[in-house]
Amino acid sequence: MLFQSMDGGTKWNDLTKNISGMAPWGTIRKIEPSRFDAGVAYVVVDYHMMDDRKPYVYKTSDYGKTWTSIAATLPKDHPLDYAMSIAENPNRKGMLFLGTGHSIFYSMNDGTTWLPLKAGLPAAPATWIVIAKQQHDVVVSTYGRGWWVLLDITMLR
Repeated sequence: MLFQSMDGGTKWNDLTKNISGMAPWGTIRKIEPSRFDAGVAYVVVDYHMMDDRKPYVYKTSDYGKTWTSIAATLPKDHPLDYAMSIAENPNRKGMLFLGTGHSIFYSMNDGTTWLPLKAGLPAAPATWIVIAKQQHDVVVSTYGRGWWVLLDITMLR
């Protein structure tokens, strides 16, 4: 379930019903609030434990009242395509990084299209992604492979 508070935790709103197509028993892997727009957030939902290995990635632009899937151009034919993590580049609005059960993807247009990132990352679950604002590095936590760092993505931006 996905909840939100607009008053510091006094009252909580259930946003789960606002996400069309979100089945029960999914695991919310990551909620990424935008650093550029207060009402924008991204959420990754993982259903692979329910034997559904498709990627589920959503975006809201209105504080969670409505959600749109941004997973349309992600691959859905590999057994490890389920989404695990998402991060917004703090230096460029609309640039996202998405970790799946076997790879990393990036988007330059807020999730409308996704491209594979093939910069030496081994095929491993990308469980967490952080972009270092000052260094412009992408740091990825992988399951079973440790940390992976893509140095200085300023040319990619």
